Amino acid sequence: MGKKTEDVSKLESLAARAGQLLERKAAARAAAAEVVVPVAPVVVPVAPVAPVAPEPAAAPRPARPPAVARPAAPADGDVGRWLAARRLGAFAPGLAALGVETVEDLHDVTAEDAAELGMTRVQSNRLRREAIKSLGACPVCARYGSGG
Repeated sequence: MGKKTEDVSKLESLAARAGQLLERKAAARAAAAEVVVPVAPVVVPVAPVAPVAPEPAAAPRPARPPAVARPAAPADGDVGRWLAARRLGAFAPGLAALGVETVEDLHDVTAEDAAELGMTRVQSNRLRREAIKSLGACPVCARYGSGG
C-alpha cells in the first residue's frame, strides 16, 4: 500500500504545480491584454449631399393587342379552307385521299399518315393542335362526357 499512496501524492503534487503554472500564464495574458495604445481620432471630411429628385412614376404598360381570332371549323365542312388558314393547305388533297371530309375527321389522322403525306413533325403537331382547338375538346372527351 505504501507504493500506491506514494504515487498518489506525487500526482497531487504535479497537479498543484500545473495549476500554479496555468494561473501565472493566465495572469500574464491578462496583463498583455490590458496594454492600451493611444490612437489619435481620425476625422473624415464629408461633402454635402445634394437632394435627390424622386424617380418619375413608371409609365403604364401598353395595352395588349386584341387576340387574333382563329377561324373556327368551317360550317360547310370545307377542310381545304380550314387547312389553308393554318398554313397546311398543300396537304388538303392527300388528306381527302385518306378520307378526311370534316375537321373532326382530322383527329383520326395518325403521325404516320401525316409523315406519308410529307408533313414535317412540326406541321403534323400543328395539324393535331389546331384541330383540337377548333373543336374545343378532344372528340373522345366530348363523345364520352369527360372534361376537356
